[in-house]
Amino acid sequence: MLKKRLFSLFLSIVLLMSVFSPHSIAISQEATYTAQDSSLFNYYRTLSNDNNSVESVEVYTPDSSDLSLYGEKNAATVTYSNGEESLVFQIPLDNSSIDLSSNSKIALNYINVELVGDGLGNLKIKLWAAEPLQDTNLTCVLYYGTCRDEKPQNVHKRVSNISSVGGILNPTIINDSIKTTKYFMVELYGRYFGHDNIQWQSYNLLFNKKASKYPSYTCSLSNQLCVKPYYSNFAVTPVAERVSWEKPDRDRYIKYFNETYNNGKAPWDWEQYQVHHIRPRKFGGTNIYSNLIPIPKDIHYKFNGWWNNY
Repeated sequence: MLKKRLFSLFLSIVLLMSVFSPHSIAISQEATYTAQDSSLFNYYRTLSNDNNSVESVEVYTPDSSDLSLYGEKNAATVTYSNGEESLVFQIPLDNSSIDLSSNSKIALNYINVELVGDGLGNLKIKLWAAEPLQDTNLTCVLYYGTCRDEKPQNVHKRVSNISSVGGILNPTIINDSIKTTKYFMVELYGRYFGHDNIQWQSYNLLFNKKASKYPSYTCSLSNQLCVKPYYSNFAVTPVAERVSWEKPDRDRYIKYFNETYNNGKAPWDWEQYQVHHIRPRKFGGTNIYSNLIPIPKDIHYKFNGWWNNY
């Protein structure tokens, strides 16, 4: 049900953008869902403004730790044409007590919040709606912490008296920079166009010291998620103390995986896959099977690149 709701939600906002944006939007859509198929929905859209080109939108499936801490929240991972990735949250608004035209009511259904890293150490918080509105007095706080399963408590940046929320092509932007890997949480509260009690918090979002968001990947066969590391400050394990990983180790894991998930047969060409240590050996990870996940080579480099700047 959650994924069905998210599907409708993000399809709605893509259509809203085409209605309220002054720029044209070309949309093509792929979506698959059955009771047995938990595949994520994929959207592909391109804005005519090249500086804001959105390549893909994918419904975000939160870690169980995210859900236990914050409950259900509407979110999607977004990839921009320049390679930036972000997690877009939608804050739902109750407009039942506000006398607005039907179009404005639709436009005011959500405030969108993005936290984007540029891979160079810079973060941007983007606030936007289907159409920009002025009657606003919001406070945005960026918290940081070191543990995946704890709400960050330390204030990294606070911006008060935000007087407007922009549109999709001209969002309100809050800039910040980081130098160490941390879990971040965005909090937004205050007044927004007649809504006096906005109070919202995001999931924990993990960025490395170059402000690259931790990649997401779920194995299509085992449904195993490449989970975020429990801590953002793992110490480097000396080379002599790291567990070894050789061809016999890889062969044993492949045999285990084939037997466990595909009746002993290879589900794909293993030459096109690499076995990833979710917690790398460099940071104390072991060869226990729950710490291993097969990832296609063309995706695995994202994880390696992320950990190189941990």
